[in-house]
Amino acid sequence: MARPSGRVVLAAAAIAAAACLGVVHHELATRPGWAAALVNTAHAVGVTPYRAVAFRRQVATPYPAETVTDPALPSGLHEVRTPGRSGLLLETGILLYRAPAVRAAAAAGGRVRFAGPPAPRAAPAPVAPPAEVRVFGEVPLRAPVAAVVAVGTATDLVQVSGRSYRFSSVLDMVATAYNAGSGSNGSFTGEPSAIGLPLQYGVVAVDPHVIPLGSRLYVQGYGLAVAADTGSAIVGDRIDLFFWNSPAAIAAFGIRRLKVYILDDPRLPPVPVPDAVLREFGSAKPVQPASGSGASASGPSSSGAPGASAKAA
Repeated sequence: MARPSGRVVLAAAAIAAAACLGVVHHELATRPGWAAALVNTAHAVGVTPYRAVAFRRQVATPYPAETVTDPALPSGLHEVRTPGRSGLLLETGILLYRAPAVRAAAAAGGRVRFAGPPAPRAAPAPVAPPAEVRVFGEVPLRAPVAAVVAVGTATDLVQVSGRSYRFSSVLDMVATAYNAGSGSNGSFTGEPSAIGLPLQYGVVAVDPHVIPLGSRLYVQGYGLAVAADTGSAIVGDRIDLFFWNSPAAIAAFGIRRLKVYILDDPRLPPVPVPDAVLREFGSAKPVQPASGSGASASGPSSSGAPGASAKAA
């Protein structure tokens, strides 16, 4: 079989060198196998130290994120309304690998001669990563979908177990704990709360002149509650939280400073208060909100001072 003329070999080598430099005809961009074959031809005649492997691959493209304000979401909270989805591109191109023989020859300062026709297919990729990646074409397969994230702006909402409740004011209060035992209730042991509700988790004792009895509350680190009880030592900014715990656990609760949110949400039904109780305690004073109140609540922080409930007389 006749060998190709020198002119043909040089022309192929020139085209392959152009491919290595990124000067690629449209046909080569749509058919990366041709580009790889030309680069390998140039490699065979000593024009370039690279061997090429053609590729077609799908590449994920990042999706944008959009933010919208939501006045029905507590300030500082974020909620994903629409999850984003990455786009998809079909890339075509060649991977350029530096031939080990050429590296060895360059290190020794000698020359390497290549003989024989180039392989019809790209040589297997070596273990080492490619020296260069040439992308000739990109075809969109799927457009990205933007993520939509809502940012809360409401300053009168508090988030409780994934639900938002509207509040009218927030107090910075000193909290203790009590249970149904005589150590907490004294002579009132066995009796229900001041407004007649049975003692259970969610019942809290307050000063009715600060927080009206029957008020719906959210106590930081405790949860939803009802102002349903009173105590002789629960005066001013004090609040007593009911727990089904042992006296030792009640004492370990100690004294903690917590935020108490007075809820004003139409979804929460009112708690009836007997007329006799209302006459006994009269009307409550206007509640003064704590300074620097926010719409998101975190866990309780102990003051470090141990103590038991102050409900009992």
